Amino acid sequence: MKALLVIDVQKGFLEGREVLVDKISRLMQYFKMNDDKVIAFQHIDEDAGSPIEKGTEGAEIPDEILEHTDELLEKRYPISFKETDLDKILKEYGIDEVYITGFNMEFCILFTSIAAADRGYKVTVIEDLCGTENDGGTYEMDGLDIVDFIGTVIDWSGVIENKYLEETEFRI
Repeated sequence: MKALLVIDVQKGFLEGREVLVDKISRLMQYFKMNDDKVIAFQHIDEDAGSPIEKGTEGAEIPDEILEHTDELLEKRYPISFKETDLDKILKEYGIDEVYITGFNMEFCILFTSIAAADRGYKVTVIEDLCGTENDGGTYEMDGLDIVDFIGTVIDWSGVIENKYLEETEFRI
């Protein structure tokens, strides 16, 4: 059985990336039609000024995501397994394969994908359904396409698959 992990698709990360909500929402519907599970995460960030600061509109998850979610988990770390019930939920549903979408590619997506693979799950990151609020300048590497770079690192690992939506079996 499969699960789609929708990580930190919160309003504060979406400016200029709203199209991701529609695409991820359609993929969520596809998973649900096939009786697979959809687990969404909301990162709890108490840092003042964060684009997803707790209690602000930026911390909210769009309704289009919430309406197709089987389980909503709050997390405080980039690893979606840390201090959450994710592993327990996956085991309860008999899930052995996870697909990952959301934010931020260089933190929560990367760390969660590694943690999932380490726990024995087959893992695929869907690169074009991932994003980041950062840019190359954030890391003093002007011009760096963070999502593409991290996607390449993931793919070259030989442990985690990195695909574009069109390369998957999903037709949304």
